Amino acid sequence: MHLLGVTLITNGVELGYPFVQCIRNLSKCCDRVLVSTDMDANRDSTGRVLFELEEELGNISIIFDAWDWSVNNGTDLAERINHCMDEALSVGGFDSVLYVQADEIVSFEEINVLKNAIDFASTNVFLERTYFWKDLNHINKSWTMHLPRLCVLTKGLRVVEDGMSMKVDDKFPSVYVPNDVARIYHYSRVGDTKKIADRLNTLDSLFHETDSFSPIEEYMFGMNNNFESGAEKSLIEDISVKHPDGIEVFYNKS
Repeated sequence: MHLLGVTLITNGVELGYPFVQCIRNLSKCCDRVLVSTDMDANRDSTGRVLFELEEELGNISIIFDAWDWSVNNGTDLAERINHCMDEALSVGGFDSVLYVQADEIVSFEEINVLKNAIDFASTNVFLERTYFWKDLNHINKSWTMHLPRLCVLTKGLRVVEDGMSMKVDDKFPSVYVPNDVARIYHYSRVGDTKKIADRLNTLDSLFHETDSFSPIEEYMFGMNNNFESGAEKSLIEDISVKHPDGIEVFYNKS
């Protein structure tokens, strides 16, 4: 069984994404990792960091793609990942794919447990996308959900809508994995509040009409209601988990 990893990032250094930790963990989980970036749009050192990771890790390949920044419903980001999967299908040799975004990370130890329990080459795996909120010890239950992200790689597999989910090839069965076995760790609302605001002001334009939200100078948890639909106090829950490699160091420095 050969597992492909896919992710995407542009301006990750400037916007405070844990994309290095994302890619390092994917590299350990997968036989090959494809990373889509819009090099012409990078305003920071993200491109240089990607080249360094490519050289250091050995199983990383950068896919240079022109993102369409005028599309504001997320579908262009979905197409970037579909492009990566099409590249892999044209080369051949991969049975399944693990897709995460640059603010999402999987644990090598957890994926290894799954490898011993599930045949990825014949099963679509739904993993809980656990949405950490404010810090590494709280989650937003309303934004936490199971998504198909570890799937059999066929021409019938597509990333759809705003890029959060995948339309699986339904010729294969699906399995929902409990979060105490494996999960996707999601960190878009963790860290420096100004960096969170920068990410939302910059990248939410790829997901929403510009008049559907107001730009913010700093993220205020529980206050920025246009970005916090469903983030009610009753839905915020304490959690204690072992985060993937590099995450605690990254956010302790932020």
